[in-house]
Amino acid sequence: MEKVEQQAQKVKGKWTERKRSDTRRRTARAPGTDGRAGRAEPAERELPVPRVIRATRYAVKPMSVDDAAVRMEQTTEAFIVFRNPESETVSIVYRRKDGNLGLIEPD
Repeated sequence: MEKVEQQAQKVKGKWTERKRSDTRRRTARAPGTDGRAGRAEPAERELPVPRVIRATRYAVKPMSVDDAAVRMEQTTEAFIVFRNPESETVSIVYRRKDGNLGLIEPD
């Protein structure tokens, strides 16, 4: 029974330490504040910088804009990157919030 209680205390200690360390990392303080009295206003707090997460490789296949639009209707993907054979440029067809499709072409 003692051994089980010791294991439970050990696991609980690990959980509380993780929670404390995560809270410390997430807390953003404005320069010049010590975190006690005189806390920084919400507008002065530093916002976390978004991270870039590299996705898997994406094959850029040659297809027309119409073919890309048909493929978008068949899949649930948010966008399709393709090489336009007419202009030899890389283009993107994406699903817009209003349900239509958008086209991004370089200049």
